[in-house]
Amino acid sequence: MTEKILSSTWGDSPDTGLSKHLIATFYEVDRKGNRLTGDDDIVVKAPLIDSNIEAAFNWNSPFEQVGQNSLANFQQLAQSGEALDVARVVNTLSKTMGGFFEEIAESATGKTSITKLNSTQIFNGSPPLKITATLLLRAWSDPVTEVEEPMNQLLKWALPKELSPDGSLLLRLAKDGFQESSFLPSSTPTTIAMNYKNRTYKPLVIESISIPSNSPIDKNGHFTELSIPVTLATLTSIDRIDWDNFSTKPR
Repeated sequence: MTEKILSSTWGDSPDTGLSKHLIATFYEVDRKGNRLTGDDDIVVKAPLIDSNIEAAFNWNSPFEQVGQNSLANFQQLAQSGEALDVARVVNTLSKTMGGFFEEIAESATGKTSITKLNSTQIFNGSPPLKITATLLLRAWSDPVTEVEEPMNQLLKWALPKELSPDGSLLLRLAKDGFQESSFLPSSTPTTIAMNYKNRTYKPLVIESISIPSNSPIDKNGHFTELSIPVTLATLTSIDRIDWDNFSTKPR
């Protein structure tokens, strides 16, 4: 297996070059996170700027609305004290109640139906881990190999492998018969891994990538420097075990 590295030149000497911990390494993996090997074992390396890892968690209180929905208007009147004025009017119109509504309104003033029980937060899961960063590519000697080839590879990983030109299911069935390719004719983008600062995040998908087309070029029109914003996300939600598995020795 021959590893093909696509990267700008950042210096090989630990004393004069950029620290290896500041350079992220990207390579293709399967949906279980196993590295794919073969003739095209391509690795993209680039330092990250403005990188951020976001873990969001869905906590909410499903029962806190129970009392509020049915008694929302009454609660607003009670807490503001307006319910007492309303009750006095009702008692005036209905002499038989003997101040019943007024007593209820007075006892409810300043009260609420929210309790610790119906406001308890419930965990409803979490979306996949999200990584946002900007990859820096720049050329010292060859813009094609140091900038454009790494950029093209990142974009290839983000794009679907192949989209079927056939739009009609009936046409595909007539041509290929009842096969899996007839119903699912296109191939999704690949999943990748990112090794950065002693952690390997995998499998990841590229949710978005931006190529700043106004970046500087050389006399032949090749980009000499690119700052590429990317958004990566884990394929699934992660747990503690996954996070521990991300911690690895540098490649």
